[in-house]
Amino acid sequence: RQRQMCIRDSGMRHSLAASMDVKRDSQGVVDAITAEDMGSFPDSNLAESLQRITGVSIDRVNGEGSKVTVRGFGPDFNMITLNGRLMPAANLEDQTASASRSFDFAQLSSDAVAGIEVYKTGKARLASGGLGSTINIKTTRPLENPGLTAGLSAGGVYDTTNENGDDVTPELSGIYSNTFFDDTVGVALSGSYLERDSGARTGQPSAGWNTFISNGSEYQDWVNPPQAGDVVGIPQNFLYTLEDVEQERTNYQLTLQWQPIESVRATLDYTYSEFEVEQRRQELSTWFGSGASDGGEFTGGNIKAPVVFNGTEGPDSAMAVGEWGRTTENDSVGFNLVWDPNENWTLAFDYHDSSAEAKPEDYRGSNNVVTAASFDRMRTSVRYN
Repeated sequence: RQRQMCIRDSGMRHSLAASMDVKRDSQGVVDAITAEDMGSFPDSNLAESLQRITGVSIDRVNGEGSKVTVRGFGPDFNMITLNGRLMPAANLEDQTASASRSFDFAQLSSDAVAGIEVYKTGKARLASGGLGSTINIKTTRPLENPGLTAGLSAGGVYDTTNENGDDVTPELSGIYSNTFFDDTVGVALSGSYLERDSGARTGQPSAGWNTFISNGSEYQDWVNPPQAGDVVGIPQNFLYTLEDVEQERTNYQLTLQWQPIESVRATLDYTYSEFEVEQRRQELSTWFGSGASDGGEFTGGNIKAPVVFNGTEGPDSAMAVGEWGRTTENDSVGFNLVWDPNENWTLAFDYHDSSAEAKPEDYRGSNNVVTAASFDRMRTSVRYN
C-alpha cells in the first residue's frame, strides 16, 4: 500500500496505477486502460487503444482499427456500453441488409475518453448480452478531476496510398474541463475532427476456387505438377481493384455535474459522433471458368495453388467503376443521479436516450457498380507471387 501511494502522481505511472486499481478491486476478470490525463490516449480511435489489452484483437478497414474480437468471440458477441449504458450500433453492408449488432470503433476518437473497461466475466450490474465481453467506455467527469484542465492539439495524417486525395490531412482536438463553487459544479467540453485520404490496391480471386483431389494426370505440363492424392485449387477468376477512400470524423461531448452535498451527485452528459466515408473504385477482372490452361507453375508441397496461371478459358475481360458515400451517426444523452444515504446504501437513477443511424450520403446509395465487358480475350497469364 505504501508503494502504491508513492506512484500516485500524474502521467504514465498514475495511469498504470489507476488501471491496476480497477483490476484489483473488481470481482471477476477485468482489464482496463486509463488515460494518463484527460485526452491523452495516443491512438486515433478506440479500437486501436483496445488492442493493447490481453485477449483483445481488432480488424482494420482502410488501415484503421474498426471492430474488436475478445477471447476469440467476434464483434457480434461483445456488448458495448457508454458510461454503463447500452450503445446502439448501425451498419451498412455492401450488397445486403445488415443483421449485425457489432459496433465500429472507428467512429469514436480516443481524445475525450477517460478510460476503457473490458469485463471478461459477467456481473449482475452489467447489461447482459456480451458473450465474449462487455466493453464500457468512460467519458470525462470534471468532478473526478477538480480544477482547470484545458488542451488543444493539432496534427496531420500522412498517407500516400491515395491517388486523388491529399497526402497530408488535418487532425484537431481540444478539451476544456473546470470546476466551480468549491468543486460542487463541473463542466467538461471536448471535440475532435479528423480527415484522412487513403487508397487500396488489391488483387485476389474473388469468386472462389475449383478444388479437387488429383489423380496424378492433371496439369502435368506445369512446373511442380500435382501427384496423386494432392489437393489442387484453381481460381475461378482474378480481380484487380483500385480504390480511393476519403474519411471525415467529427466527435464532441459535453458533461455537466452538480454535487450540492457530499452524498448526492448529478451528472448530465451528451455524446455525438459522425463518420463519413466517400469511396471511389475501379476494377479489372478475368474469368477462368473450369480452369483450362496451357501451362503454369504450382507451389511446392501436397497442397497445390498456382504461382503462375495461364488461363485459356473464358473470353471476357470485365471492367467496373463505382462511387458512393456513407454516413454513420451516434447520438447519446444521459442523466445520472446518485445518492449515498449511508455507508451501506447507494441509490441511483439513470436515464439515457441513444440512437445510431447508418445511411447513404445521397442518391448514389451505399454501394454501386457500373460494369462493361470485352468478349475477345484469348489468353491471360496471372502471377500470384
